[in-house]
Amino acid sequence: MISCLGFVDEEAMRRRIGLFMILGLWGSLSAQVEGLQVEVHSGLGSSVVHALLGETAPQGPRATGPAMIGGGVLSFQGGRRVSFSARGFELPLEGGGMLGLDAQGRICAGNKPLTKRVRGWVRLCLVDGLELRLRTGNLKKGPREMIAVLGKRYFSLFRERERRREKEKPFTGFSFYLSAAEDRVVSLAEMGPFVLVRPVAVRGGDKRVCVHLFADLLRKAGSDLREKTPRNSAQFPRAYSQALFLERVVSELFPAGKPRRRSLVAVPDFGLSLAFGGGISLQLRAGHGGRTDQWVLGLRLEPDAPVSVEYRVLSRGFTVQRVLPEKLQQRSRTFGPKPLVKGAGSLLPWKAQLSHPAQRALSLRSIQRFFRDRRGIPVSASSKKKKGS
Repeated sequence: MISCLGFVDEEAMRRRIGLFMILGLWGSLSAQVEGLQVEVHSGLGSSVVHALLGETAPQGPRATGPAMIGGGVLSFQGGRRVSFSARGFELPLEGGGMLGLDAQGRICAGNKPLTKRVRGWVRLCLVDGLELRLRTGNLKKGPREMIAVLGKRYFSLFRERERRREKEKPFTGFSFYLSAAEDRVVSLAEMGPFVLVRPVAVRGGDKRVCVHLFADLLRKAGSDLREKTPRNSAQFPRAYSQALFLERVVSELFPAGKPRRRSLVAVPDFGLSLAFGGGISLQLRAGHGGRTDQWVLGLRLEPDAPVSVEYRVLSRGFTVQRVLPEKLQQRSRTFGPKPLVKGAGSLLPWKAQLSHPAQRALSLRSIQRFFRDRRGIPVSASSKKKKGS
């Protein structure tokens, strides 16, 4: 039975959640529908990077310990070794061969460019935390500048020296990420609690886009919503009890430390639907006009019930807010507080934006066909002027 604010009866919901708990599948699992892979994570702690880029081999090279710079080589005690020259960076791969980042910002393998030329700053990020950055130039004169960054350690490669930098300007250039197995170079795009992983160079592997949902952020959003909801409201007297109930529902759906498998399906004229046991679902759709900065994730507590809660994706995180039933939407569609929650990028060591706007637009366009909205996902004017992968 639906309450006056669009929530289902609590006792009925407890039975549904109990059924869901019985039917749930444990383990690190993924679902594939129409070529789009989706993974839902919860309770990952510090292993968020591994969820996106894979586990590092125990004996693999790492950028740890003291470093030495000389003769065009940056080497670490942990075994990581990077060559730099007027051609750019060269990184020996675990599976054999070399991966390069040339003076024009292109990812190269076997002296063959795999991505397009970019202008300005570009970086290649490794799972061990090392970032190889260069400011692009031309093939004749080489890069304008080359540096390596590891946490607060800053390596000026042209000057062959290391120094510590407490504060650094946010990186705003193009970003590429090397998988732990060193067989894929990908682009990451943050979308609120989601991260889109789009391969740009693959060695004998899957080239499909993968969407990751970090459900710990949805749990935090439920907690923040409950904390900011007044305990006594004359207009909505049951607001606090329902916020408390919602927090419990989301915590039951995404218990800490227990990743689960979910199915992602295309829904005509709405977007993508992530279905759970007991009729609960999360539905992702584009905002008005297909704008990339207005993605909306809606939570339904019953198959035929209206959306009870919406998570709205913004450029810096996402908001959560409850939705009024249609008959009460004369003046406003939503009610109550709408706390802002940091997006999935806040869980990663790369604190600056995960991707250049042009890269993010490409990632969003790569999943456009899974949205039935005919207006599509436009590329911003700034994105059309710049090349990149």
